[in-house]
Amino acid sequence: MIDKIVPNYNCFLLIAIILISTGCTFPKTQVTPEGKLDIFRSSLSPKNPLLNSEWLLDTGKQNNFFHEFAQTVGQVKNLKLNLLNQKDPYILIKRIDANLLATPFLSWNWRIPIFESMDHPVCILVGFYGGQSNSKFWNDKFIAYSHAGYPTYDRVLKIIWHRNALLRGTLRFNDQIPEYVARGGLENVDMWHLENINLASVYRKIWPNDSMENTHIVFLGFWVRGSKSYRKKEIISSFSNIVLSK
Repeated sequence: MIDKIVPNYNCFLLIAIILISTGCTFPKTQVTPEGKLDIFRSSLSPKNPLLNSEWLLDTGKQNNFFHEFAQTVGQVKNLKLNLLNQKDPYILIKRIDANLLATPFLSWNWRIPIFESMDHPVCILVGFYGGQSNSKFWNDKFIAYSHAGYPTYDRVLKIIWHRNALLRGTLRFNDQIPEYVARGGLENVDMWHLENINLASVYRKIWPNDSMENTHIVFLGFWVRGSKSYRKKEIISSFSNIVLSK
């Protein structure tokens, strides 16, 4: 369970001043010497692996701050993350620092329940930085709902589940954030599926002129659309064993 408390403006300003004056930065998960970076997996503590300073929860909700957005359930060897339905959209990401070419592969397990729209309301969200040497970085407002402490980023990718199974492995450019279809089809819902994609290859197809050597993955998590058919504690997606590796 994750609870979010939104401080008032004066409190946020005071915290920002303290961080700037002391040179503090938000902690980020680093790559291990073996070339792996765990986003969420069974080796994490089952007590509540999301309640640490590397995770960021951002929501547009401006009142009733105590909401359940996610659950971690199961034992250590079978720990999974359930994302819950909400009336308002929210973003849940982990701040990380991984060179794209050093950890090009993203693997995960997911289970998606049946849905009505063309693409599922939950997508994996990946933020990159460093590939655009002459370009200004995006600010938080491009994807954020509040002053939530995003790391600096200049590229964002959505990884989605589409209603059409034939679109698996394709790219879509319907808005400012490109989308990669990792899996699709209503015939595949309500079952666990293992995915393993080459993020470096996908990145190169979308942004061929960027400097791959300088590109880092700076956050990875989820973007959840709000639902008009909101039901409290309704599970809208489940994930486990989310790992970056070489």
